Amino acid sequence: MIAAGSAGAPFSGLIRLEEGLKPEDVKRTDVLFVMARESQGNGLAGRLVAVKRLADVEFPVRYEISAADLMIPGLPFAGPFVVTARLDRDGDPMTRGEDDLYATYPDEVQVAQEGVHMTLKKGAPKTIDAPPGVRAPGSSAGAHAPSTQPAGGTGATSPTGSSR
Repeated sequence: MIAAGSAGAPFSGLIRLEEGLKPEDVKRTDVLFVMARESQGNGLAGRLVAVKRLADVEFPVRYEISAADLMIPGLPFAGPFVVTARLDRDGDPMTRGEDDLYATYPDEVQVAQEGVHMTLKKGAPKTIDAPPGVRAPGSSAGAHAPSTQPAGGTGATSPTGSSR
């Protein structure tokens, strides 16, 4: 859960392609979204807290998520987080293509954590939402459903691709 009034240093890692996928399989128009959601414990993800949108990437790619990537500016950047990534083939965070690539970090991520490495694979991951009938606090969407709220920070683009 995110504690009010606290902020933390960024977490970072590398994202690689699964063995058998080649860097030339990635098109310049593909967009990589790295998402941090509140951890509800036991691998369950709550609301989307921060998103990093990376375009025209070459793999492996290093990323860092910080308070500059918050979905709601001013929200505290504190963990633990459930971190996922998606290489979106059409660049639209609202759609899912069968050729999109996905990754999920297997453990909770803390602020200032380094080595949050993930491997993008074919096929959507298992859901990490609360079980049916149980609604995670502050969450109204699925663990991998993108938010339509603008991302925080400066000089970047929101998950919808619009400039801020």
